[in-house]
Amino acid sequence: MAAGFWLDSFLLAAGIDQILDDALHPEPLAGRAAVRLGSFRGRPWRLAAVACQLAATVLWMPESRFLNWSRAARCHALSAALVGDLARVALAKEEVPDSAGPELLSRAKRLKSEIARLPGRVRHDLLRLPSGFLSQDQSPEDVEELVRRVAELCRDRDRPALVVGVRTSGSYLAPLAAAALEAAGQREVTWMTLRLGTRWLPGERRQLRQAVRRDALVLLVDDPPRTWGTLAKAALLLGRLGVRPGSLVPLAQTYAAGSPPPQSLLAHPLLVLPWEHWQVHRQLASEAVQAALAKLLAPSGRVGAVRRLSLDGGERRGHARAQYEVEIALSGRLTETRRVYAEGVGLGYFGGQTLAVAERLPTFLPAVYGVSGGILLREWLPESGRLGAEADLGRVAESIVSYVGERARALGLPDDPSRRLRRRQTLARWVGRFLAQPFGRLRFLAYPLTEDLARRLLEVREPSVIDGKTSFENWFATGSDGRELKKIGYAERAFDSYELVCFDQLYDLAGAVAGAADGLQSKLSIAFAAAEGKPPDQERWLIYQLAHLLSRRSEPELADPELERSAARCFQRYFEATWLADLRPARTGALCAIDLDGVLETTPLGICALSLESARTLRALALHGYSAVLASGRSLAEIRDRCLAYHLVGGVAEYGAVVYVTAQGTARNLLSENERVHLARVRAFLESQPDLRLDPGSMVAVRAYRRGANGRRLPLLPEQIEQALAAAPPGAVRTIQGLGQTDFMVTGVTKATGLVALAAQLGLRHEERPWLALAVGDSESDQPMLKLARLACVPSHASAQVRATPGVSVMSHSYQAGFEEAAARLLGHRPGRCSACRQPELSQPARVLFSFLRAAAYESSGAKLAWACQTLFACCLSFRGFPLPLSRLKPASIRFKGRQGGVRQVTEPRT
Repeated sequence: MAAGFWLDSFLLAAGIDQILDDALHPEPLAGRAAVRLGSFRGRPWRLAAVACQLAATVLWMPESRFLNWSRAARCHALSAALVGDLARVALAKEEVPDSAGPELLSRAKRLKSEIARLPGRVRHDLLRLPSGFLSQDQSPEDVEELVRRVAELCRDRDRPALVVGVRTSGSYLAPLAAAALEAAGQREVTWMTLRLGTRWLPGERRQLRQAVRRDALVLLVDDPPRTWGTLAKAALLLGRLGVRPGSLVPLAQTYAAGSPPPQSLLAHPLLVLPWEHWQVHRQLASEAVQAALAKLLAPSGRVGAVRRLSLDGGERRGHARAQYEVEIALSGRLTETRRVYAEGVGLGYFGGQTLAVAERLPTFLPAVYGVSGGILLREWLPESGRLGAEADLGRVAESIVSYVGERARALGLPDDPSRRLRRRQTLARWVGRFLAQPFGRLRFLAYPLTEDLARRLLEVREPSVIDGKTSFENWFATGSDGRELKKIGYAERAFDSYELVCFDQLYDLAGAVAGAADGLQSKLSIAFAAAEGKPPDQERWLIYQLAHLLSRRSEPELADPELERSAARCFQRYFEATWLADLRPARTGALCAIDLDGVLETTPLGICALSLESARTLRALALHGYSAVLASGRSLAEIRDRCLAYHLVGGVAEYGAVVYVTAQGTARNLLSENERVHLARVRAFLESQPDLRLDPGSMVAVRAYRRGANGRRLPLLPEQIEQALAAAPPGAVRTIQGLGQTDFMVTGVTKATGLVALAAQLGLRHEERPWLALAVGDSESDQPMLKLARLACVPSHASAQVRATPGVSVMSHSYQAGFEEAAARLLGHRPGRCSACRQPELSQPARVLFSFLRAAAYESSGAKLAWACQTLFACCLSFRGFPLPLSRLKPASIRFKGRQGGVRQVTEPRT
């Protein structure tokens, strides 16, 4: 402010006002519980939600009056008045009067002294970044244009006006809109902000009631809508307080490809500013870019003609961008033609962060000319240089590790700011909620403990400002030989309104691995160990990879099969690195056929993964000379991934239609030509149905599903299955129903026929029964395989039809614990309990992870409740600073007696 940067002064003051506003509107615990319970079905849940809502209302009455007269409220009154005046100055086209500057500076100093007396939780809070001014190229000129259209709509200048901004962006837009209204001649203008889900203070209710009583013009402002949901809810809330539909005017800036507004908003005089009318397009005109470059390069540089070029990619939500051909002469040199890339980076000091990062990391970034008016001007990198699958992974890994390490040193922080953030979308909060999934519908009760546990697990010793976007598409090969790599998007995610806050450099390394080629992780690990002197923490690296893949996805996106496979590969790489890297499969040993879903892997965290029991059992089988193979209905690609990660000799995919041998790296399709034709007809019919989708990963079998109302996958309806089967000859194709899909396979092919073919390819004599020492499955499609095995076992959760299969032993445990029990019957001891197959030593983070992955092993309600209590108790101890005791929490040990099938049985004490 003293230096005359009035726009930055306004932005900083608005951020302070937002922090104070949020401090005055805490979210009551009872209110949050009411929202959660209200989403459950059933009368008891609804009654509990009503009780919580009543409790929240009763508690808020005295608390709101205390907050209304608190020191924070006095600070908020000072900050709101200062923000309003700074908004007028920021919009003023002429110079600020000499008398206004010292007076505003004096008020700012007074506000600073008042803030110093606030509680630490308020003083140390971080502002929420406004999406509109940071990530979407909104500008004060756009607000002025919207208000000009309001002034044309309502010409009564004596009518009072109230501007309501939806926080966070509303803390910036509301005072700007109020100042623009005053400049347009409106005589009485006030403004306020709201955040959906919080309650009103008494003073705010009085302000709203007065506006309703006087039939004031109410303007509702927020950042550019994606789904219009926030604006619609805010309009409904104001309508319930008495604001007439004709008096409420929602204002919005829209994108060309945006969704249309809902019907509820069309009941109001909605005003929109289309994408093509935004101020940023005038800033990207060739003349404006020429003037900006000339100013940035002066006095040593000279800018000639500027010609705008076409840019592929079309319109998209986010920053505007453009490409130019510019004639530039630098430092007296001859004029040369260069390609220049321009992109919005944020208003005022928000965009200045991009330049600050570029100044500290010039070696790794394209040449940056500067930032002008929220537009970054830098060297253009040709699309042909963008890294792809053919890149040299070793060189790429070294470059990424070098960049991440140099960035951590150049942008280091004295402490981790995310630890000061409560009830904010930090990475630790996301991880805590991700770990709470096994608690089911009541997981919100575990959030405080699991989030604190995640904060302890992800504690950063050397925090720094991370990049956040280190995946392959953000790297370009440059130079004559293409060996030098340049990074783009180096500040977009670090300063992001989405707020997945993290300050750990390992998060950047995980971003390069997530969704990339499998070989990159090992090369990154080697390069990181060489640079830092220690390997990366495997559990932290796994969690960060999952966060990159899942944290910014919507519900329909999370149901995408390809995304699920990418997340499952993260777990596969983790178990390979920590448990199975030293195993060498015994190709001559007897086979152990294992079903995948529900036996080897479960989904307590929403992703198919091994547990402690199944990883320990795979290791024990391999070390005792057995050859474990997979027998599943999953696609060939998924079976191949697991065979390579778990060091298995091979597997049977797609219900026996395809066999894969790891040593040869080959797959064999077992279907005849007629059988392929039958499935092709079924596939063609299902592809013609607009409401059905096919999994592209299943190349032989046909896997179809439909979308539910929440975007999740569902199996086909009976009539849809009947129509699909009618496309093939009667009895030629059978169906296998799953929880989220319906599979189609020819009748004569089963997992048993696939195992026989796999044994032949491995050189085993399938004429003799002992070639299949063990088979473990849990569904009807596993019955033919179980009949082949010398020892056939099913976990306790298997269906009654499978448990009734002749010669099958039913385990006393379910899921992976049942698989471990079956292997114990084969080996004669529990896996991991002898010197030959003893399990690796578990680190403390690994114990935490395995305790949550173990949730599926408990089938009964009592066992699940005991697991939940044990895990929450461990979280409680960690909250108090005690060492995590999760390694002591073990499920009931295997208990069985006598002999069965010629296999020695042992009894172990129950812990």
